[in-house]
Amino acid sequence: MYPQVPILPYDKRAAILHGHLQATLSMKGQTAPLIDSQIAAIAQVNQLILVTRNISDFQGFEDLKLENWFVHLTTHCNAPKDTSGAIELTKQARELLKEGKIELAKAKFAQAKELDANVIFGDEGLE
Repeated sequence: MYPQVPILPYDKRAAILHGHLQATLSMKGQTAPLIDSQIAAIAQVNQLILVTRNISDFQGFEDLKLENWFVHLTTHCNAPKDTSGAIELTKQARELLKEGKIELAKAKFAQAKELDANVIFGDEGLE
């Protein structure tokens, strides 16, 4: 009834790479949750693209290919993008909305759209 989805193991190759990833982050003064670094290692040793909505959780891992399928595909695909910057500005805008600072939130959403018009913003109805 359900499609067969392979479950990839956390094997010796992934464990060795996991150690290297954690050491590299540590040398940079960064840390990552154990499960995130294990997931990153499994994806890398299998030469896969990691699809996640939480891109920021995995950006510290060098050579890890990431995709966010929660991003709209629009006609702006050829424009230069700063997706992480747009996501960060969107987070700030949502916080401003919670504080009732609507005009400041609108400005943040507008800045975010300039960086990457493909991000889902959540500013519908603020016109």
